[in-house]
Amino acid sequence: MAVQKLTKRAIDAANPAQGKRTLLWDSEVKGLGIRCIGNGSKTFLLKFERRGQATWLTLGAFGPLTVDAARKMAAKKLGELAEGKDLAAERGAWKGDPTVNDVAERFFAEHVTSKLKPSTAYEYRRQMDSVILPAIGKLRVTAVKTADIARIHHKLTGTPILSNRIHALLSKVFNAAERWGLRPNGSNPTRGHEKYHEASRERFLSDDELERLGAALDQAEADLSESPVACNAIRFLLVSGWRLTEALSLKWSYLDLKGGIVRLPDTKSGAATIDVNPAMAAVLEAMQDHQVLGNPYVFTGKEQGGYLVNLRKPWLRICEKAGIHGVRLHDLRRTFGTLGAGEAGLTHETIGKVLRHKQTSTTAIYARLAGTARKAASEKIGDVVARKLKGKSA
Repeated sequence: MAVQKLTKRAIDAANPAQGKRTLLWDSEVKGLGIRCIGNGSKTFLLKFERRGQATWLTLGAFGPLTVDAARKMAAKKLGELAEGKDLAAERGAWKGDPTVNDVAERFFAEHVTSKLKPSTAYEYRRQMDSVILPAIGKLRVTAVKTADIARIHHKLTGTPILSNRIHALLSKVFNAAERWGLRPNGSNPTRGHEKYHEASRERFLSDDELERLGAALDQAEADLSESPVACNAIRFLLVSGWRLTEALSLKWSYLDLKGGIVRLPDTKSGAATIDVNPAMAAVLEAMQDHQVLGNPYVFTGKEQGGYLVNLRKPWLRICEKAGIHGVRLHDLRRTFGTLGAGEAGLTHETIGKVLRHKQTSTTAIYARLAGTARKAASEKIGDVVARKLKGKSA
C-alpha cells in the first residue's frame, strides 16, 4: 500500500495503464486516499472501520476538490465518526445521486472483497476497471439507461463470452443499487437485454498435434528458449486435466508424493483431495530441480515468492514452433477428458469424477465412484497423454 504525503504533483503523476488502477494513501490524514483509474478518473476516498468492517466514503473528484480541501473534509468526517455519527449514512450523499464509480466502490467493499474468492474478486475488478468504468463510470447511477448497457454490449461483439460476463457483473451492481435505495426497484437497466450465444467449444489436440507439442516442449527446454518451469507447467496441465489456476498456484506443502495425493484447500468445487498419477509425479519430480529457496510454489514466477502468472505467452510461442493453431490452455483439460473417453475407454461419469466436474444429472452415479477406481482412471489417462507426447502409440 503506497503511503505518502499527497500532493498535486504526485497525483498528476499517477497515471496507470488502461484497465489498471492505483490507490495512493495520504500520510497526513489516516484513511484518506485517492483512486486513480486508467481512464483518467481520480477520486478522493475516505476509508474507515464500521462494525469491524472496512467501509469507503467517496469525497469527490480530484480537480474540483484540491488535496487541502480533501484533507479538511476527511478530517471533519473522522471527527464526526469519533463523535458517534454513522458515516455510512453519508452514502446518502450517494442518495444525492452517486456515480457508477461510487456504487462500484461500495459494491466491492461490501460484497466482493468480503464474500467472494480472491480469483473471482480479481476478475470482477479487471472487468470493472477495463470495460465498465471507462464507459459509464462518471454517469450518475440513476441516469444509466438500457441504451448505455447496449453500447457496452455491442462494443464487445468480437468477444461474446466477455460481453456476457460483463453483463452479469453489471446486473449484480445495479441489483445492489436497488437494494441500497439508489435506484427504483425493478429499474435495473440490464433487464431484458439479450446475451450473446456461447457456442460450445470442441477443440482438443489430435495425436499428431500431441506428438509435435511434446517435441516442441523438449526442444524449447533444451535450447532454453522457454523456461523449464513454463514447459513443465504445460506438461502438468496435459497429464493432470487440472484447471489452469489450480495448477499454477500449486504449493509444495499441498503434495504428498509418497502417498500419491495432493490436497488443494480451494478449487472451483471447494477443497479437494486429488490423486497424483505417475505422469503427474514425473513432472513434479522434475520440478524439484527448479525449486526456489523461500518460494512455496511448484511453478514459480518472476516475482519473489510468487507463482507463474502468465503461461499464455510461452504457450503461444511453443504452439507456433509445433505448428499448432487455435488451441487455448483450457483445451488441454478438454484433451485430457477426450482421451479418457476415447483411447482410455472410460465412461463420462468416470471422467467427470477425475476432472471434478459438477454433474447434477449424474451425481448419484459418480459421486460414489470408489477412490481406487478414480485413481486408476487418472493413471490411465495420464499414461495415454504422456505416451502420445513422446510420439508413442497408445
